[in-house]
Amino acid sequence: MLVPIAEVKNLAALDDADRYFSDPTVQLYAVMDGQARAGYAADVTYDVLAAHVDMLHQAARAGVDEAKHALQAALGEANNRIYAHRGCGGSVTACIVATDCLVVAHIGDSRLYYRRSDAWIRITREHSLVEDARSNASPEALAEIERIHANVVTRLLGFTPTSEAEFFVIPMQMRGQLLLCTDGAWRPVEAHVAGSILPSADLPEVARWILQCHRDDGERDNATVLIAQVYPEARAG
Repeated sequence: MLVPIAEVKNLAALDDADRYFSDPTVQLYAVMDGQARAGYAADVTYDVLAAHVDMLHQAARAGVDEAKHALQAALGEANNRIYAHRGCGGSVTACIVATDCLVVAHIGDSRLYYRRSDAWIRITREHSLVEDARSNASPEALAEIERIHANVVTRLLGFTPTSEAEFFVIPMQMRGQLLLCTDGAWRPVEAHVAGSILPSADLPEVARWILQCHRDDGERDNATVLIAQVYPEARAG
């Protein structure tokens, strides 16, 4: 069910703050990127998801709303634990199949792409100064913001007592393909794609292409790519 995870670490970095979570038996996947104090925020998020796998699976089998509430509760617990260690935070993009939909919880600047009609469409939106400026800044102002504030994230898990994830729901009628990646993986790709669409390719090929872009860019950041096939599930009851 899970295509082998492709990941690359920047060996020149002082620390590795990326983590991923993968449980294909319950179709729960996530990538995490700690923004300070190495990988503390990512480690906490991983531990919370792992501790609540059964609860999340039961909620997902009950329906979309239940899955959203369960993911929100789990990430809320992670937020409280991370916030208790002031000065650190993290990006998290997590998803689980809830009956015939994919429920996505997202905060920070990682990404989730979903393959639709032979194209890879970006589902999530970064919580960043650059992304906020895309809708209202002039091209000149946007270029300046990208030059100076390219890595400024406006919302992170654990930075405030009430940091909350943004949710997306993707209807599924049959098998779907998804790709999750941390910012170190997607940033080098931006110069090679138009808008939110990646090249039309199967999972292993597009993952290899993303990681090759990362290498060609000098491997300046940790990068993690998680690729998976997902399937609708029967409703419990």
